[in-house]
Amino acid sequence: MEKAQDQADIRNHILTLWGYKYFIIGFVLLSVIVSFIACRFIKPVYFAESVVELVGGGQRMFGSDLVSSLLAGFAPLSGPTHNYSVVLRSKTLARRVSKMLNLPERLKPSAKAKPLKLDDTVGILQSGLKISTKDTGTMRIGFKWEKQSLVADAANAYVKALDDYVNLNSAIQARKYREFVDSQLNRTEVELALVERDHKKFLEQYGMIKVDEEMSAKLSRYEDLKFQLTMAEIAMQVVGSKEITIGEGLEDDEKIPAEVISDYVVAQMRSELVRKELELAESLHTMNESNPAVVMLHKQIDEIRQKLFEHISVSTNAQVATLEVEKISLEAKQEALNSWINIFEKELSHAPELVQKYERLTRRVSVLSYVYKMLLQEFESAKIAEKKQSDVLSVIDPAEKPKAPMWPNRKKIVSITAIASLLVSVFLIFLIEYFRNLPPLSRQD
Repeated sequence: MEKAQDQADIRNHILTLWGYKYFIIGFVLLSVIVSFIACRFIKPVYFAESVVELVGGGQRMFGSDLVSSLLAGFAPLSGPTHNYSVVLRSKTLARRVSKMLNLPERLKPSAKAKPLKLDDTVGILQSGLKISTKDTGTMRIGFKWEKQSLVADAANAYVKALDDYVNLNSAIQARKYREFVDSQLNRTEVELALVERDHKKFLEQYGMIKVDEEMSAKLSRYEDLKFQLTMAEIAMQVVGSKEITIGEGLEDDEKIPAEVISDYVVAQMRSELVRKELELAESLHTMNESNPAVVMLHKQIDEIRQKLFEHISVSTNAQVATLEVEKISLEAKQEALNSWINIFEKELSHAPELVQKYERLTRRVSVLSYVYKMLLQEFESAKIAEKKQSDVLSVIDPAEKPKAPMWPNRKKIVSITAIASLLVSVFLIFLIEYFRNLPPLSRQD
């Protein structure tokens, strides 16, 4: 019985709608026509994008042998080497793109009007830029704008500007690195010549000095610590040079706030690094690098550095954060080494002066000879890297002039309007019928 009643109700609803068929058709047609006409008055927006591959992470490799030896024990941190999104959204790159496309002239209102200001075109470029980065090493650089003839040009110009910028930045870093290695090489050469002269004079005056094994081991360890300190100081200069180069291209809001570097968390982690470096130096006095205790200490140091990186990278990009962590780590290492050097200097103060001088000169000649050879090799590598032209970006699909606007999508708008107007018309019909079928008493109320 209930089923028959439901079927009768459905039949009545269908008959009711059929009775209003002309109203439904007219309402839907009117809505479609209005939406179609409205689309004609909406300014079209076009979109084009380039798909590029980041070749080798976009970093020119230079100084790899020396830097790896200087920063031995410093594990690489997570995070991209170059934050391409930050560079692409910068005003510097937008100005380059504007000049490449001659936008101040091309966007002026009329042929007789004055060209636009460069900063006005920068705002247009920044608002229209769309970036999508994938973990697979590809990036989509798109541009959205009302000028159909310019969107593809703008997207391709951004790719070219980014490639030029990163190549130029890499070339500047390579040049500064080569100059840095050259200065270190010259300084080491002069210092080595002086030490060799002193060592030769000592041997001519006193001959070979016999040193007992215990004193020889202490002097050897002392010179090893001094050598590590020297290498850490050179590494600190490398980091400082990179910081200056990278800092020149950063906006104020991309730099690390002073309060982040001096906050409680960073201070705690730095103190922990110093403590672990002290333990490591003490362990290496009696153990080698393969000892499980030494391996564990290296692992703990790397974990602290990773946490430090995660804390600092919240306030800046990954490249700047990585350099800051390396700087803090090197400072901790230097502090720990200086502490142990002071301890050994007190113990060696009781040794005969001739013994101390002989061992120090002998070790110094050996250490400086090693550093000089390494710097000489690195200088040759740096010269090659400076002249090498590397491809940073590989274009997979260049942007092409769009054939149709991305907005308004007339087909989509008209289809949605037709469906929505159909539903609204059905709702109106049932509402009219509801009030028409109310009893007379309900109408008086």
